[in-house]
Amino acid sequence: MSVLVCLAEHKCEVVSKEQLFATVWPDTFVTDDVLKRSISELRKALGDDTKEPRFIETIPKGGYRLLVSISPVAPKPDSDPNSGRTRLRWPFEFTPTRIAVVISAALLLAFVLVVWMRSPPRSFKVLAYTQLTNDGSEKGPPIITDGSRIYFNVATTVGRHLAQVSTRGGEVIPITTPFRVVGSADISPNGSELLVGNFFADQKEVAVFVLPLPGGSPRRLGNVFSRGEMVWSPDGKEIAYLCGAELCLVKSDGANSRKLTSLPDGNPYGFRWSPDGRILRFWTDDDKRTSLWEISANGANLHQLLERWDHDPRLCCGHWTPDGKYFIFQSYPFPFGPVRIWVIGEKRGFLGKASEPVLLTETPLDVHGAVPSRDGKRLFLNGYVGRMELVRYNATSRQFVPYLGGISGSGFSFSKDGQWVAYGSWLAPVMWRSRVDGSQRLQLSLPGSVSTGATWSPDGKQIAFANKSWLGPDPQHIYVISADGGGAQQLTSGERAERWPDWSPDGNLLLFGSIPKDDETETAAAVHIFDFRTHQESKVPGSDGLLYARWSPDGRYIAASGNAEGEKKLSLFDLRIRKWVELARGQLTWPTWSRDGRYVYVRFTVEGESSLARVRISDHALERVASLKDLKQRQSRFLGTWIGLSPDGSPLALRDLSSSEIYALDWELP
Repeated sequence: MSVLVCLAEHKCEVVSKEQLFATVWPDTFVTDDVLKRSISELRKALGDDTKEPRFIETIPKGGYRLLVSISPVAPKPDSDPNSGRTRLRWPFEFTPTRIAVVISAALLLAFVLVVWMRSPPRSFKVLAYTQLTNDGSEKGPPIITDGSRIYFNVATTVGRHLAQVSTRGGEVIPITTPFRVVGSADISPNGSELLVGNFFADQKEVAVFVLPLPGGSPRRLGNVFSRGEMVWSPDGKEIAYLCGAELCLVKSDGANSRKLTSLPDGNPYGFRWSPDGRILRFWTDDDKRTSLWEISANGANLHQLLERWDHDPRLCCGHWTPDGKYFIFQSYPFPFGPVRIWVIGEKRGFLGKASEPVLLTETPLDVHGAVPSRDGKRLFLNGYVGRMELVRYNATSRQFVPYLGGISGSGFSFSKDGQWVAYGSWLAPVMWRSRVDGSQRLQLSLPGSVSTGATWSPDGKQIAFANKSWLGPDPQHIYVISADGGGAQQLTSGERAERWPDWSPDGNLLLFGSIPKDDETETAAAVHIFDFRTHQESKVPGSDGLLYARWSPDGRYIAASGNAEGEKKLSLFDLRIRKWVELARGQLTWPTWSRDGRYVYVRFTVEGESSLARVRISDHALERVASLKDLKQRQSRFLGTWIGLSPDGSPLALRDLSSSEIYALDWELP
């Protein structure tokens, strides 16, 4: 009420956050979340819409403004004081002032009641953080615990394997399986088995296996296929999993698979049973927002939760505490910032009202999953702090040394004169350009968007890049922007996602790769050319399965890598005869032409060992230039393995200086 009064007193003027803090909470330190919650409660009470406000408008970086004009209500005089009609008299006279006091008191009481019903008092405390691992391995979600150990996925140059660490911390121990690439999905309630599969492959769904613990041979789970979205029921008798666009159940021995329900639109993930086995919760992502859904174990009462909860657009990774009293989840702000961990009390409030999420803590770690301990006293986190270092290969010392100050980024592109560089930030989806000494730095990205793959025009006046809205459903398209900044021009459109543009030497054509929106696998990729003279685009014949492509310096050839014809290989397209030839076969990525056009440099991986290599165009001979064995690179993120060439022709790569560790959070829950 005090916030509303403060806004009304300023009569349609913008009231800054600082003014509101000073007026409403003059002697108390409060965070922005308190003010946001007050504004949110007022909007709900008024039936207001944040997108099309009628009462309260949010002014970005300014504050808030009441959109309706407010004026005092003048008391109405008696219509006929001399009518002689007898008037009922109460013990006190209802004067206009007293009426106003009564109405104000009633409104204040109603407001307090609403706040009390929606936000029952809770006392959540974070007592301490403890780092449980310190090995530097690249750990991935989900994290799973059986009470004494924590299980997680580890990415290496060879593939992906499972590992474990004690809940007290210590050495990370690999788990032996017959699979080169394997990931876990869930652990049985008694902690004796893991659901595993190659959930990282290009296939949408893969075969599922049950892996005995602490060791043994995996067995096939019936005929079940999944992409990793599966979870054991609390009694261990059934497994819920995603089958196409439906939620299905199967017995723990793989028998009797059946459909439970059709799922709402969007990408569903993160299925979790309540500890009593009565309900399932999961998330859906429609490219705009993440929504939390709940369904009864018998397939009835599918409904959305937190419909009006106005906070960070990306939510993830829910888990119940073992006693079922609380539901824990995470939120991710745009475009980057502290990850927030929230708690929902499962006990219903007055009149059956569900409680609103309460902030447990914020952390600078990029949290990739959180799970409560089996005794409910701790919360285990998979925390990541990302940093990449740009390095250059020194042929004399045969060592990789920091380049451009070891800047943390990816996808570096240099202007033809070598004086300018464009690149993407490593953690945030932001595109930058600057001089090679770091001066005159300028952000090129569009507001609220994800940008990748910058490339300079031959005359150094423009930069092309791929861009998409952070929250919108539209896929990534190709844009061109002046090197001096300003408005960006969108060149392409449609339902496919487009990536990695590259200018032809004469500046008339732009090369780029594409993937259909509904089939984001490399086998469905192709290479296209945009013609600036006609503003038309065309597919390069025979480029199916190829994604990352680059022009030769003389404009005669296109070198491209991808999964063409079901195999990884490097191919060369001759524009004169319009035919493809195979340059080399194997795990070859990031083709980059030498300045003289005699070689194509690539990242070459054989049996898990990677190296910088080059292929000679004249005779297709493959030659290793430098080993990447001792250069730590981030394996689970494609950009982490990027290679390129500096203006002087020296090979460039990225060294991973990130920290990816398991933490334990000691907490106190009421």
